[in-house]
Amino acid sequence: MSLKSWLANGWLRPHTTSRQEIGNLLAIVERDLQDAQGGISPDWRFGIAYNAALKLCTILLHAEGYRPERTLQHYRTIQCLAIILGEGRQDDAAYVDACRSKMFFFHGIDPCLKLQECAASASRSGSLG
Repeated sequence: MSLKSWLANGWLRPHTTSRQEIGNLLAIVERDLQDAQGGISPDWRFGIAYNAALKLCTILLHAEGYRPERTLQHYRTIQCLAIILGEGRQDDAAYVDACRSKMFFFHGIDPCLKLQECAASASRSGSLG
């Protein structure tokens, strides 16, 4: 499915972004990645790392000229990751979505490290610039 299909279904709406908006979102990502490494509880680390990953997905979606409609915003923003960057990022989208629904408790994985790894990897890739 394409972003245009999602727009036609009413799941997305057009969005005009700016360098400043993208810069502000990237600043939040950098701050969150730094904060998630601090000496805080695992659930706070998870929440902060999740926010960084979600903001990176938001940047991708905004750069494509869209934003999610209000219903299921996080889900739709995360699912757009593989649509925008390609099927090679489907595993990342699936992992972040699993974190979204808090399924990570059943997998025995340290969600903070994986989310930080995904967010840092996406941030370093040329896909955001």
